[in-house]
Amino acid sequence: MMKSLNAALLVLAFSATLFGGVPELWSKERLGVPGNGKILYNKLKCNYCHKINGDGGDVGPDLTAIGAKAKGVEWHIKTLTDPRSTHPRHPTPHMPKFDKLTDKMLLDLASYLESLK
Repeated sequence: MMKSLNAALLVLAFSATLFGGVPELWSKERLGVPGNGKILYNKLKCNYCHKINGDGGDVGPDLTAIGAKAKGVEWHIKTLTDPRSTHPRHPTPHMPKFDKLTDKMLLDLASYLESLK
């Protein structure tokens, strides 16, 4: 068992060196769980400001098809943790910084947003 784990780690390290990064299989975008992100979206009351499929508020943008814009999970995480960084024309965005969420929570929430197409 230990030999196979060491071999797998060696292959991963070699692949990362050879291809200039971590293989696609191990990317952050594949680790988020959209279903968990949807639960978090509801718990954080994001629908107070954002609308999805006609349900929610009008303060923030409609998120019904935000994933169709193909901005990626990393962009959503950046927006969630520092809204001004992705929306520089809005000097005082109403969206709060969700910088206290765990990495897993951010990945799940961003994956959910990216799944909205």
